[in-house]
Amino acid sequence: MTILLYLLCAYGLVFGLQHKVSFIHNKVDILDKLLGCSYCLGFWMGWASWGLSWLVEGKPALGHPEMGVVPVVAAGAVWAFSSTVFCYLMDVLTVWLEESLGSGSSDD
Repeated sequence: MTILLYLLCAYGLVFGLQHKVSFIHNKVDILDKLLGCSYCLGFWMGWASWGLSWLVEGKPALGHPEMGVVPVVAAGAVWAFSSTVFCYLMDVLTVWLEESLGSGSSDD
C-alpha cells in the first residue's frame, strides 16, 4: 500500500506541474519539453517521491541505506523507472476518461 501511495504522489506531482503550476511554463524550452511529457516528468518525479519517502519514513520506499550506496542508488533508479511507467499509464487513463466522458469535446 505504501508503494502505491508514493507512486500516486509521483503522479500528483506530474499532474500538478503539467496543469496547475502555470508560472513555470513558457520560460525555458527544455523545461517546456519536459512538462509536455508525462513519461519524462514521471521519471524525475519518481526520484522526488522516492526521496520524499526517505524523508517521511526514514528509509526509501525501495531499498534500504544499510544496503550500501550503489544498491540504494540502483533501487532509486528502479523506483524512478517504475514511476515513469505508472505516470504515463495514469496520464493515458486520464485522457481516455476525459474523452470518454465528453469533457471538452462536442459531437454536434
